[in-house]
Amino acid sequence: MIFAHNLPSLKLFEQFSFQRWGYLPQVADLDGTKRDVVIVGLHLEERKNNQKEEVLSSSHSRGQFVESQA
Repeated sequence: MIFAHNLPSLKLFEQFSFQRWGYLPQVADLDGTKRDVVIVGLHLEERKNNQKEEVLSSSHSRGQFVESQA
């Protein structure tokens, strides 16, 4: 869970393929201020596939050969 106003953290999680799974308005009290919370999640199978694609694309762009590890 991430505070909805924490945009840098939300962007960081999105860069690692996390998705927004839920939004809870005004459920947290932060120093007397009601704050929204975003629930983020990651399907492990999707992350594994994304990592393989990243390795392959970065290796090919450098002219390297990567053996498939299926």
